[in-house]
Amino acid sequence: MRGGRWGFVVERECRRYLGFGLASLGGVTLGGVFGLLAFSVLTPAERSGLAAALRALLAGLARGVMPAGAFAAALVANLKSLGLVYLLGLSVVGVPLVLAALFLRGFVVGFSLGVLWGDRTEAGIGWLLGAVAVQNLLWVPALVVTGALALAFSWWLVKGRQLSSQGGLFAEFARYTTGALVMALVAVAATGWEVFLAPTVLHWVLRATP
Repeated sequence: MRGGRWGFVVERECRRYLGFGLASLGGVTLGGVFGLLAFSVLTPAERSGLAAALRALLAGLARGVMPAGAFAAALVANLKSLGLVYLLGLSVVGVPLVLAALFLRGFVVGFSLGVLWGDRTEAGIGWLLGAVAVQNLLWVPALVVTGALALAFSWWLVKGRQLSSQGGLFAEFARYTTGALVMALVAVAATGWEVFLAPTVLHWVLRATP
């Protein structure tokens, strides 16, 4: 009986967040596509400058040279992105603002992928696979889920609060905040991979490359 009840709860929550999740994923994906397009329209001189800066960074990382405070800076940037989405979700006008924030973050990811793929060196491809790809397997879902939670809560403020008591508002806010905190932990894991483990992977890739 209890298993059936939990199954019903899971199914209900999936149905509730499916549309918001698709909207969130769409915002990030659209931003990523525009980020790739933005890189594609850069001039050859601008691409060369980005490639040179990238090669210098990758060479240092391959030697184990990590900029001071890299973890703190990357973590703050990632948590700021999630925090912005979370705060926008607290507003009754948060739906378009959340989608705009997701689009912008997707744009950054897409542009970064374009720079790495456009470099076409062993280091660039190694970093793309060992750092960016794995990191974003954690980071992008965390961003999408946080966006879905924010869209759901903002939509609830517009459509559902008239039908609920203060207890209902507290329950919705607690669910929203708990979900966002869990995604923040995922962002910490993604940042840890990017800063501490990805340079090791890059070093192995370069050593294995003829």
